Amino acid sequence: MKRIALTDGSNTWFDADRAERFDEDTNWNGNNWISVATGSQWEHEVVYRTASGKYVLHTWSNWEGTLDTYSAIDEQQAFDWLLANDHADAIPKEEDEARSLDAGETPRRTVRIPDDLWQKAQEGGNASKLIIDLLTAHFAGKFL
Repeated sequence: MKRIALTDGSNTWFDADRAERFDEDTNWNGNNWISVATGSQWEHEVVYRTASGKYVLHTWSNWEGTLDTYSAIDEQQAFDWLLANDHADAIPKEEDEARSLDAGETPRRTVRIPDDLWQKAQEGGNASKLIIDLLTAHFAGKFL
């Protein structure tokens, strides 16, 4: 086990041996390899997906005297980073729509909702029903 403590003040750690590592993409500018993530030849980033499915951003620099950092990032930040760094295949896919359609079910869709709105929806009871009702009302022209 390779235990790495996050440096974001959260007093948490992850096991790097059990995490999946995604290296930054780089481009050759004719003189140096430039990090796609940072736009720098000296500053670098790697994202880890922990065994529990959380994401950690590791940043470091080739400059002498700078410290490595390990910070928890949310799923959207991780997905944006993965897309920008040529790891789109690492973003979890929704269930196979064809299988759902064969079973006569409506295919699942992913909807990103800000945390504060999701919390309010959950406090009101059935968050899924609330979302469906809101979308139905919107497309029925009842509100914008």
